[in-house]
Amino acid sequence: MLVVTRRIDQSISIGDDIRVVVVGVDGDQVQLGIDAPQKVPVYRSEILSRVGKARTQRNTTP
Repeated sequence: MLVVTRRIDQSISIGDDIRVVVVGVDGDQVQLGIDAPQKVPVYRSEILSRVGKARTQRNTTP
């Protein structure tokens, strides 16, 4: 895992076409802006398992 320190308006790049920007900090919460192509799905980690379950159910339903 890469760990970096960023301030508001600073960013990191992932590959050639994904950028994550720190847009705000409020106490212990950080607001991130994610700039990615529309074809790239972006999910919060707590929702990712629900999405996976929904896809599995869709693919196994007769």
